[in-house]
Amino acid sequence: MTDIKVARLRSTDGPDGIDIAMESVPSPGPGEVALSMAALGLNRAEAMFARGEYIVAPSLPSRLGIEGVGVVREIGAGVEGIEVGQRLAVASAADVSGTGLLGEVVTVPASMLLPDLPTLSDVELAAFWIAFITAYGGLVQQGGLAAGESVLVSAASSSVGLAAIQVAKVLGARVVATTRTSAKVDRLLQAGADRVVVTDVESLDDLGEPLDLVFDAVGAPILDASVAHLRAGGRFVIYGVLSGERTASFPLIPAVIHNLRMTAFHAGFHVLADSDRRHRAIDWLTTGVNAGHLSPTVHRVFALDQLADAYRHLEGSTQVGKIVVRVGGQRPIP
Repeated sequence: MTDIKVARLRSTDGPDGIDIAMESVPSPGPGEVALSMAALGLNRAEAMFARGEYIVAPSLPSRLGIEGVGVVREIGAGVEGIEVGQRLAVASAADVSGTGLLGEVVTVPASMLLPDLPTLSDVELAAFWIAFITAYGGLVQQGGLAAGESVLVSAASSSVGLAAIQVAKVLGARVVATTRTSAKVDRLLQAGADRVVVTDVESLDDLGEPLDLVFDAVGAPILDASVAHLRAGGRFVIYGVLSGERTASFPLIPAVIHNLRMTAFHAGFHVLADSDRRHRAIDWLTTGVNAGHLSPTVHRVFALDQLADAYRHLEGSTQVGKIVVRVGGQRPIP
């Protein structure tokens, strides 16, 4: 292999600003590992980044891709405990503008590597870690969700939303899921939601049941509508702003009267960059996968040459689960 395909963001025009370029095969530096990539999971953060709407601005031309799975091709100086030929996952959720994983071969710091989960295929493993670390970190480590409690999961048909439903049910919590369209109701009920609210035709004002926790990816609209349903001592964890509204009014009087707690959450900053939280999340999630309680939902798989179309599909918000880009040969499920 002399040249490889890599994705490049040339302008902040979203999918229209993405192309596939040819580059020389990279070699790992000290503390790095070179991976032959097999599959990559797409995330909403990248789509926002490609339009210049994310919390980090792109420096053009920029690489893309923050999550995937590959096989170790070469190991840099000072890296221990890793072998050539080993399959590993990799995630860089804390820095969308950093090392781009959307390419046939990439070099990454060894600290970005995540464990293999042997029961998952390449496509499934590429769809697993960020969604489930976000769900577990947000619900449990940030939100303190416990057995017997009730949680509202917004944008529940996303990969994180579906992961959050699974995590909450393993914990023994009741799940109220929201979606904008009735076309996704049956899928969410099958995924484990106890109740689904279709926000295009129903109002959260009529929810009619108390909540202990709101786990939100939407922002202002969910904040305004759901806080009134939180029990005394309830929590609101926001991890996204899909609404596009950068500011929101906070209900100060209800918050004071009912001792409500609102906190923001980011998987990269609050879990992957925190050694203790990272290890606890990995251990809990690995146990859940091995027990058969947790599994990613893959909506559709694209080829690397179809990357722009894959991001267009992601922005269309019709998917239920993760969109994955296939790069190399696939490892079958045992």
